[in-house]
Amino acid sequence: MNGAKPVKTPLPDTLQLKISDGDPMDDPHLYRQVIGSLQYACLTRPDIAYVVNKLCKYMSNPTTTHWQSYKRVLRYFKEIVNQGLFFFPSSTI
Repeated sequence: MNGAKPVKTPLPDTLQLKISDGDPMDDPHLYRQVIGSLQYACLTRPDIAYVVNKLCKYMSNPTTTHWQSYKRVLRYFKEIVNQGLFFFPSSTI
């Protein structure tokens, strides 16, 4: 993904993911692992929460189309690498 072009949005507005899109993945376990990582990233990147939720729907039977959507989210990360929420400890609430 080093040479990948950054994108401004995690998924295009017109994309309609379906369970039957694309060919079944050879290793669905890999898809589950990377989507789990994206769920963790939602803590500091709430802008991807909707996309991650959509991709989670296909964890039982991921396809190559779902994998391509995951890769687009990574390209989005490349665009926003210097943005995010930062939590600092404080003595006052």
